[in-house]
Amino acid sequence: MQEIIESPEKKKKEISIDKEKSSADKEAAFEPLTMDMLPTVTGRYLERAHMEDMIEWAKGMHAHYGHGLLHMDSQHGFILQILKPHTIRVIQAWDNISSLSMLSQTLESFRKAGFSVEVDGYAHLTPMSTGTGDSDAKGMKKSSTEACEGSEENPPSIDNSPDAGAQVATATISDVGMWC
Repeated sequence: MQEIIESPEKKKKEISIDKEKSSADKEAAFEPLTMDMLPTVTGRYLERAHMEDMIEWAKGMHAHYGHGLLHMDSQHGFILQILKPHTIRVIQAWDNISSLSMLSQTLESFRKAGFSVEVDGYAHLTPMSTGTGDSDAKGMKKSSTEACEGSEENPPSIDNSPDAGAQVATATISDVGMWC
């Protein structure tokens, strides 16, 4: 029987590599978003979320997207996934109060329209600025911002207006995580 003895130097090297991987994983990880992190919708915002045009918008949007497709609200900074027959899942949101407030109000419209909403275990927060590349005052890359303004080759993204549910869009892997 042969016994293998590892040198202390080899063990130190392995531990060092594991620590590097661990810190790199932490840097790449996104903070999860949970329902209790969203602002509570009250007052006029709750009234707006429950207005008939917002209820119809929610129903229309759900009806026009195929199962599993993503709704990217680039104006307000969140991604929703449509799940049939009656579920809306939050996938991603900007980590700022304006985005989270609008997301909370939008989810309230979906609830009022009879849909179940999933956040915990699926959604994550995206920092406002990556700190890389050529960015504008809001911390977004200029190329991404310019792309979202729309052109003949690249029309603007779907908005959050009541009649927007009649439009359908699909997202590619490269679109997810890119905000305007």
